[in-house]
Amino acid sequence: MKRNTQSNNEKVLRYSLRKYKLGLASVTIGAIFLSFAAVQGVKADEAVSTPDSSTQVEQADPSLTTSGLVTETPTAPVAAENATVFKENEPVSLPEENTGRTGIPKLTETSENTPKTVGTNNSQTLTNASEDPIAEGTIRLHFQELPSPDKASLGLWTWDDVETPSSQKGAWPTGATSFAEAKQDDYGVYLDVKLSSTPKKLSFLINNAAGTNLSGDKAVEILSPQMNEAWIDKDFQVYSYQPIPQDHVRINYFRTDGDYSNKSVWYWGDVKDAPSNWPDGVNFQPNGKYGAYLDIPLTEAAKSIGFLLLDESKIGDDVKIQPNDYKFSDLKKLVSFSYEILIRQSTPTLILLRMYV
Repeated sequence: MKRNTQSNNEKVLRYSLRKYKLGLASVTIGAIFLSFAAVQGVKADEAVSTPDSSTQVEQADPSLTTSGLVTETPTAPVAAENATVFKENEPVSLPEENTGRTGIPKLTETSENTPKTVGTNNSQTLTNASEDPIAEGTIRLHFQELPSPDKASLGLWTWDDVETPSSQKGAWPTGATSFAEAKQDDYGVYLDVKLSSTPKKLSFLINNAAGTNLSGDKAVEILSPQMNEAWIDKDFQVYSYQPIPQDHVRINYFRTDGDYSNKSVWYWGDVKDAPSNWPDGVNFQPNGKYGAYLDIPLTEAAKSIGFLLLDESKIGDDVKIQPNDYKFSDLKKLVSFSYEILIRQSTPTLILLRMYV
């Protein structure tokens, strides 16, 4: 039984990366907007910062001006109409939202002096170690909360770009895949759905044995051939990335060796439950999309946060993975624009991943 989808319930992920290089006395900002074909790459403006003990990393604001500004040139060609450069002493504001659709970027290690890019074909992408691998041609649907604790009474009814629509498996509502088959993860439960050969959209609903549509008709837009996961929150809103809890900041840490043992975050500022027994920081969760991650809870009306990455297997100053502090002084924008923080193993570079819908 085919169901009509409601497009206003769909949420689409886009990325914006912002690069800042900051010193003790001046701010250096280079903003480059790269335009690629949809689903072939990331449409992004990159931004990177090198921390030091007095660094303040702030989101661009119309009132912010810069001095000593230099620009950077990407290795890939950029069409003139898609390249934007902020000039010295010119007010810097957030760029217009990029409406291109992209998949979730995969990370590679690059040298600090090479322009930072995010591609879509990297075998080093990490999967959640607590979950089974995702089979090729399959999408994993993560559900934060089900309509009933009795999973056996619930079914996932699918149509559109799936290998076998539920209507071909049986009559309504028994053709649905039983949630008794669902497995547990750190978000909730998940089911895997086999897609058609060239999928664009997976439509679904959750029903029960009585034939009640408990979730309403929903849809996952397949943003790229590499996309193989989607997250559905307790209100059945669909995301192509794992949502950040409200009033939290997410720090991602990517290591090529995949070793996150004894790695932790020491943080302070307008946060809840800040660590207090140096150097015993708060451990990363090892199963993030970009490696390990940590969601830091913020206080009400939080304005600023500082943090350090630690390797607790070492002693003295060597416990600091990078010697200087990272500081953000405009958390309102960081949180309201759904930025995530990303730091990579071999460089003090800090990247802001903008995930918005």
